[in-house]
Formats: sequence, structure tokens, C-alpha cells
Amino acid sequence: MKIYSEKKQYTIDLAQSMIPSLLTFLGHNNINYSEISIDKPDLEDYFLKVASNRKSMEL
Repeated sequence: MKIYSEKKQYTIDLAQSMIPSLLTFLGHNNINYSEISIDKPDLEDYFLKVASNRKSMEL
């Protein structure tokens, strides 16, 4: 899991299967939130990741 913060907005990168655990954790610890969005990578993100992995394997 990776957590990034910018002002009062947090971005958390985690496996989709971990979302219920995260929401449970927030509730048990009285952490309030006003909005949650789930962003899935698009095709361009996928190709950039694949290209990056290939490039690092060549080095």
C-alpha cells in the first residue's frame, strides 16, 4: 500500500481486494471522509507500465 498526501486529499494505491479492509479500518478509527473514488488504469497506463518494465529488464 502506498499513501500520497496533497493538502487534505489523500491518494492510496492498494490492491482492489484491500478496499473493504481499508473502509473497515477507517470506520473503526473514526476517520471521516467525504468522498472516495476508485480509479482504474486505462490502456495507456497499462502500456506505459509494460514498456517501463521491459526497459528496466534490459538494463
